[in-house]
Amino acid sequence: MVAAISIMRTITRHALALFSMLATGDSAGTVAQAAARSIVAGKFEFVTRRDLMTYCRAYREAGEHVREAALRFLCDAAWLTPLADGGHYAGRPTQYAVHPDCLTLFADEGEALRQRRRQVRELIAG
Repeated sequence: MVAAISIMRTITRHALALFSMLATGDSAGTVAQAAARSIVAGKFEFVTRRDLMTYCRAYREAGEHVREAALRFLCDAAWLTPLADGGHYAGRPTQYAVHPDCLTLFADEGEALRQRRRQVRELIAG
């Protein structure tokens, strides 16, 4: 069973990469990258689907199947680990633990996104 799961995850990653290249709109890879930037910018140790809907425009605007593929992409990349004791939505976990190394390794990208958001808020406020 472990070998079968490993093979399916590998096939899924290859399929996501192929469909990302063929897609004209937001792909799962693009949405996963945007979600990852929002996770790092928010310094989330735990993140929910609701957090991503609130803080990540690309995730919010993507279709449900793209959002689900993006979350699988982040789990396969070891960024997120589904919490078994968390809530579920349509049989899928809603809460995830963020790998702590992601927050330290990509702290500069998170700070850059926080700075851009700050500048936009200042421009809007006038």
